[in-house]
Amino acid sequence: MHLLSRHSIRRYRPDLMDEADLSKIIDLSKKIISLSANNDFFIQIFNYLPDTPSGKALGGFGRIMKPPYFFAPYISGGTDSLVDLGFRTQQIVLEMWNRGIGSCYVGCAHRQIRVKQLLDISGQARIISFVIFGEPDTNQSLRAYQKISQFFTRSPKRLSFEELFIDKKLPSILRKDYVFKKILDAGRQAPSATNSQPWRFECKNDKFTIFAHQKKLANIYDLQQGYSFHDTGICMANMSMAAKALGKKFKWQLVNSDDKIHPLSETNLPIAYFEIDDLRSQS
Repeated sequence: MHLLSRHSIRRYRPDLMDEADLSKIIDLSKKIISLSANNDFFIQIFNYLPDTPSGKALGGFGRIMKPPYFFAPYISGGTDSLVDLGFRTQQIVLEMWNRGIGSCYVGCAHRQIRVKQLLDISGQARIISFVIFGEPDTNQSLRAYQKISQFFTRSPKRLSFEELFIDKKLPSILRKDYVFKKILDAGRQAPSATNSQPWRFECKNDKFTIFAHQKKLANIYDLQQGYSFHDTGICMANMSMAAKALGKKFKWQLVNSDDKIHPLSETNLPIAYFEIDDLRSQS
């Protein structure tokens, strides 16, 4: 499954893409699955030119990585719009990967007011990250800032399944059901800001629930914890796309903040769930 082998691309060839291929990315944004029809989702594609307003919006990471292109995904709407933003954006990223287009997220949650001014985006919209993209340079290397960010968040590697489950125990279905394990592994491999992996799992009463894990350390660079919701949406998209690749499907049900079945806690906020039987019932 290509999804499990995908990795962020931080160096690109300078070659430009055909306008038709860029238009296909816009078309992708209109065909992806949403978590809520009440949210309005848009993307804008830009050539990276450092001295233009759009280039300034991308900031220092643009000058470091020098991508040929980037797109700005943003959303306006109500409940769980940030989760939906990550969910939709990651579907585009994965489809681009399948077409040989490399990409990498560049976060901007901490400066989105300035970003929206530079890109002329409505003040009511939410933007959490950019996606830089282009043809990958085969000479990839791990940059110093990656190592620093991983040390800063104390997450240099993927968390184990035991660490991701709230009760620190593996459910029996994970040991018995190969498909279910592959779907969860796709979620485990999802990208996140500074590799913080802000999602947690629970299997209970034949229901799988995903939570956004709040980290006090994240307050330093993300005062409103926007990345944790956005990146949990990315994890959910990985799981949905993995199920599709395996010939399965399920439907995420968003959990409202006043839901009594999954009470709120200080560090783990319930985001969505699906019925495990939906996977078992498919041949």
